[in-house]
Amino acid sequence: MIELIENILQFEDLPKELSDIKIIHITDMHSHSYGKYEQATNDVLNQHDDADMLILSGDICHQFCIPNLLNDTPADSHPRKIGLSKHGYLAKPATQAAFDVCKKLFDHRNYPLGIYAAQGNHDSDKLMAMLPDLGITTLNNSAVKVKHRSCEFFIAGLRCHSRNSCDIPATISQIEPGKFSIAICHYPELAEPLVAGGINLIFAGHTHGGQICKPNRQPIITHSRTGKYYVSGLTKIDNSYIFTSRGIGTTTVPIRLFCKRQIAVFTLKRK
Repeated sequence: MIELIENILQFEDLPKELSDIKIIHITDMHSHSYGKYEQATNDVLNQHDDADMLILSGDICHQFCIPNLLNDTPADSHPRKIGLSKHGYLAKPATQAAFDVCKKLFDHRNYPLGIYAAQGNHDSDKLMAMLPDLGITTLNNSAVKVKHRSCEFFIAGLRCHSRNSCDIPATISQIEPGKFSIAICHYPELAEPLVAGGINLIFAGHTHGGQICKPNRQPIITHSRTGKYYVSGLTKIDNSYIFTSRGIGTTTVPIRLFCKRQIAVFTLKRK
């Protein structure tokens, strides 16, 4: 039902205190109720209740949409209005339903290094304002310093309500140079400027791995400005990594084809 990816990531410059940290990555839930996929997510979380950190990289909310496929410009590249526009049709995001799902999934969990979320293009500002009530740290073009043992590292998050709302320079400026850093960015196409800014590890989503793919798992549409680059899986850029998850939910049509739902668990190691 949901494919669980378990992987070890090795970094030459990983502080020894961060070796063996275990991170769960969830993205693109698109939740409008607590259904079978939310239950399957809960089962995975129970299976890995020894994790140190949970990362949510956007699109927690379900939002019914019909994109205008005749328009080259993606709808989420501009501030969006609810209703019919030249970019397609957008309904209101299911904010309260998504919050209720998060409460059921995350409210009772205690990760030593915390739960962190960045906004996706279907997440309302209202939802992001509600998540801290569940102990979730929301990152809005911002970064926070995290202390672990005698080590300090940074977790940053971009506001990806639209591509125009992402502010990489402002986010990077809040990270101390030379410190190990993790970024949460809904759009994987922003990986290279984040790495250029010194980010070591990026968690992304948005593409759903294509959602509807050919039998060889090649996506037909990626909704990314870098096409099939970074559309799914782990990619090394210089000495950094980006992982783009296929996510859990669906958008536009409630169908996945040759593209399994996915949750990832990573353990960091010093190389």
